[in-house]
Amino acid sequence: MRGSIAWLVLCVTFHAEARKAGGSIQLDQGIASLNVRAGAQASAVPAVKGAGNAPPPTNVQAVYHKGQLTSGNVNFHVVYVGASAAADTALQQGVSQFLTDMPAIKSFWSVFDQYSQSGPLTGVAGVNTTTWVLPAGTLMDKDVNAYVQTNYIAKGTKFTAADVMIFMLSSEIGFIQNGTIGGQMQTAAGCIDFCGIHLVAGSQGNAVPYAVIPSYQSWPCNAGCYATPSSGNLTTMEATTLVLSHEISEVFTDTYEGTNGGGEGWFVEQKGPYQGMELADICQAYGYSAAVGANKYIMTKIWSNTDNKCMP
Repeated sequence: MRGSIAWLVLCVTFHAEARKAGGSIQLDQGIASLNVRAGAQASAVPAVKGAGNAPPPTNVQAVYHKGQLTSGNVNFHVVYVGASAAADTALQQGVSQFLTDMPAIKSFWSVFDQYSQSGPLTGVAGVNTTTWVLPAGTLMDKDVNAYVQTNYIAKGTKFTAADVMIFMLSSEIGFIQNGTIGGQMQTAAGCIDFCGIHLVAGSQGNAVPYAVIPSYQSWPCNAGCYATPSSGNLTTMEATTLVLSHEISEVFTDTYEGTNGGGEGWFVEQKGPYQGMELADICQAYGYSAAVGANKYIMTKIWSNTDNKCMP
């Protein structure tokens, strides 16, 4: 499902990128199944409900809608929000290593070749980190946009198609997304309605896609997002890479979501259970384990039009 939310000078489309109610995530190579409840209108990966295996998607066709996509050597700008995330050097090192390793995870990175209308993704140029220390509380998308305007655009930053921002939240920082669906105002909350979301900040002609990733260290995010024994039994970092890979894959392939003076990216038009979904949404019941040297990660699977299945 697709809707729109208006804020400042941009109109952002957002999606039902959550796990469907009663569905499950099946993780390959002996990783335990994760049973999750869907988020509302957002980019997501949420909460525990029910058991059972989802049938593999088939005969789904994602369609390109002429928007500019992420391309080139990607520059990740990672902002650690809140006091505990700013002080968590292990989290920062783990996330930076994962983002750096992404191109070497060929089962993940190579899928984007078939969706590279704006040019290929050639690698990761760098991972730049900073902190945004805030008191405990709740952020909204307007707060993120104001942060980007003040700390980047007002200081002369000109974003390119290779720039991606990621906001890693502390456990004491929440996130709420407001928008309209079918003319009705909707609100979705992090770790209750979604485990991760991607949106767009900035201004017309100088916009940047971003993902918001909550902390999965404590309730409700650990229980809602796979990081307790009863909800998936993932470690905090495993849950983080699962959600990050989901959101980043969709930032790459539906980058500006109809903003920044262009069309939209890749999503499903055909009516049915996958209508409006982006590439990771289609495969949201499936994950897998991957490794780069000694570094092991839990990843989302991604829909491949070419192979007519979730890859790998």
